[in-house]
Amino acid sequence: MALRVKKPVPGAGESRVASRASTGGTASSRPATPSQTQPTGRKRTVNAADAAFREAEKDIPDLEAAVAFLRQFTLIPEGVNAVSDAGLISGLLHFAHSAPTHELARKGLISFAYIARELLESRKFEAVATAVAERAEEQLTLRLDEHTTRMETRVEEVMAEIEEAKKELLGYGRQLKDACDWVGQAEAALTAARTDLQSAAAAAQVPGAPLNPPPTVSLDMAPARTRRAVTMAEHLQRQVLIRGATLAISGDELDTNAAALRQAVAAVEDMAEGGLTPPSGGVIEAAKVLRHGDIVFTASTAEMARWLLRPAVAKAFSRKLGLRLR
Repeated sequence: MALRVKKPVPGAGESRVASRASTGGTASSRPATPSQTQPTGRKRTVNAADAAFREAEKDIPDLEAAVAFLRQFTLIPEGVNAVSDAGLISGLLHFAHSAPTHELARKGLISFAYIARELLESRKFEAVATAVAERAEEQLTLRLDEHTTRMETRVEEVMAEIEEAKKELLGYGRQLKDACDWVGQAEAALTAARTDLQSAAAAAQVPGAPLNPPPTVSLDMAPARTRRAVTMAEHLQRQVLIRGATLAISGDELDTNAAALRQAVAAVEDMAEGGLTPPSGGVIEAAKVLRHGDIVFTASTAEMARWLLRPAVAKAFSRKLGLRLR
């Protein structure tokens, strides 16, 4: 019996395989592509880095901790040069050369950031301090210039007053010299007149007659110029000059001389009550306030004037008057 071999139909198997392939492809799930998984992984990496930096900031909270951390790894020098430009630059160079780990890199960057901020703050303060110092120096220079100008003006005024006082003193000196010369001439004239009168009386005396006393020679018998000289000399001996003092006189007083005289008389009376008794009959008769503030007191006698010039009396007298020495 002969066997019959069934021949395959061309294309039949291929069509079934193709149909299976087509139907199986639609039923199976597609593999995930890299573009779909990449955003999720990157977000997780960023969150982890942020968390790590926050932890590093907790470990390095301030400049002191930053300096201690960098010194621990010998990234900055010791001493005052730790927070400086040179220390920052050398530290960054050593930090980059050491190839730090992730944790060391985070803490190191935070520490160097603290140092950089401190340097910037110090630069800002230095700039402000420099500006303030320059401003203060300018103000001080202006004040010194103004003060110098005022002092120079005052010195010129004082020098002018001194020159005027010198002229006045020279005038007073000449007057005093003339008065002394007149007194000497008057004494010589009086002596000569007394001698002449005594000689004339002796020549006119009759023998056996009682002796007549010679006539009294007085100042009134001298020439007028001599009398003026003697009077001026006596007047100068009774005067006391107080220089460089200002008497406390109220502004309502119209006559400053009268006010000064009243205060001087009251001062002498107070001193007498306190035990400093003036000479008998000694009083202050007049007072004159000069143009430059000096005061001339005229006593009743030359002895009273000399009493006022005693150191203890002069000190008490000035204190009683309330004199302000210039």
